[in-house]
Amino acid sequence: MDRVERACRPYRRLRREPVDIPDGFPALPEAAALVADWTVRFTDPEPELAQVVPAALLERAAAWRRAPAVPAGPLPIVNRDTPLGNIPAAEREPWLLIDHQPYLGEATFDAGFPVMIQTQCAATPEQARRVVRHTARPLAVGPERARGRAFLRSIEEIGWAIEDDEPGLIRLHLAVAHTLGE
Repeated sequence: MDRVERACRPYRRLRREPVDIPDGFPALPEAAALVADWTVRFTDPEPELAQVVPAALLERAAAWRRAPAVPAGPLPIVNRDTPLGNIPAAEREPWLLIDHQPYLGEATFDAGFPVMIQTQCAATPEQARRVVRHTARPLAVGPERARGRAFLRSIEEIGWAIEDDEPGLIRLHLAVAHTLGE
């Protein structure tokens, strides 16, 4: 078993309907709120984002965010992002997920960050297809939806790189967005 499959195990183990939440425990954020934010950011982008991201990619992002994002049943706990370095070996479990960002949402949110990060090492269509397939399978999510989530995440990362004035990151995330958006 490779490291991606190992990394997907804690994601799957943590994906469940939240039950027995104690009174006063803060509500988990919903992925639908992220999608609503993306709707605004991608359909009416800030001038800086519109200058950097080609209109075709923004249109593709707007189309992806319109895709159904709510499962048929109760919303499970999913993970917004976790670098593979945040999945250490442990004693009580073979692998633990640390510093994760739990949300309530569609299972494909689990795939967005790992697919995006793995595509960064070689932003080519072949690499993207391989990464999507190799990550979606152990997460038990559809590859096309996983690719779409990673694409949206890369567009979001471009916005953050613009805000932080990080030209190198803008180029990197733009390359990933082009590759995943094909």
